[in-house]
Amino acid sequence: MALIYDVQSAIIRVLRSNPPQIIVWATGRTASTGWANPQLEPYVYIDAPPDGIQDFEFTADPPNFSLPVLTPISADAAVTRDPANYWGKEKPLVGVRIRSRTNSIEQKLEAGSEQFLPMGEGLPLPWPIPWRRLEKMGPYTGGGG
Repeated sequence: MALIYDVQSAIIRVLRSNPPQIIVWATGRTASTGWANPQLEPYVYIDAPPDGIQDFEFTADPPNFSLPVLTPISADAAVTRDPANYWGKEKPLVGVRIRSRTNSIEQKLEAGSEQFLPMGEGLPLPWPIPWRRLEKMGPYTGGGG
């Protein structure tokens, strides 16, 4: 695992669940093609940081062979911890900082931050596929045109 080239955006949200979960998404770029297994790896602290911000390293597996082209990549992480008591009793999570090889981005968790519900299980949306009318498709003839 190695740090990606740069981080471009970060989002932090609270999932309304029991126990609450904090979801972190980040996007960035690698310096070449072929990077795999992107992850947001949280720092482990002995004492709570004074700024109340959880740091993450944005890492991925570098390729063996690649083209030197800036390539988009994204990762997410879920933390099962109450944001109001993240660092201990009455010590809330203030936000997250995503670190890469060349920069970092900080995203605050607002006090009135909107919580969202997890999606239920079922078919992916939209279903049925609205742009395809199965009843009007004839047998495949192999012809083009």
